[in-house]
Amino acid sequence: MAGPAVGCGAGQEAPAAVAGGGDPVHSFETLLAHLATQTHNTGRLQKQGPESLADRTVEEVTEPTALQARAAELVELFPVDRSPS
Repeated sequence: MAGPAVGCGAGQEAPAAVAGGGDPVHSFETLLAHLATQTHNTGRLQKQGPESLADRTVEEVTEPTALQARAAELVELFPVDRSPS
């Protein structure tokens, strides 16, 4: 016997679409939103230690999640001409 039909009643969200690999389907906007959560931080060391470390900057980029990495791969498929018009 089959289970109950999945419906979308009042106050319920529609079931999420799933791609062939089992991953949820995203719009371009939601992929960019996930990609935008990856952070790039730049810090400046103050002159408190040895001169070799004084006034240097440190940059740190967080490791991308699997979704962020996939979004970056997909964005690369659509090159943008950045030359001046």
